[in-house]
Amino acid sequence: MTSPEADRRAGNPSGVLPRARLSRLLDTAAQRRVTLVVAGGGFEKVEQPM
Repeated sequence: MTSPEADRRAGNPSGVLPRARLSRLLDTAAQRRVTLVVAGGGFEKVEQPM
């Protein structure tokens, strides 16, 4: 997973991920039964019940 701090270090101060990268994150999250929630400009992992 990424974080707003990591994005800033990578030169992406807005915290907005490229669409392809975001799609990969969402695909990975779906496989792990995790929901990505946009909160405060960052991503928050929320575990989903089985």
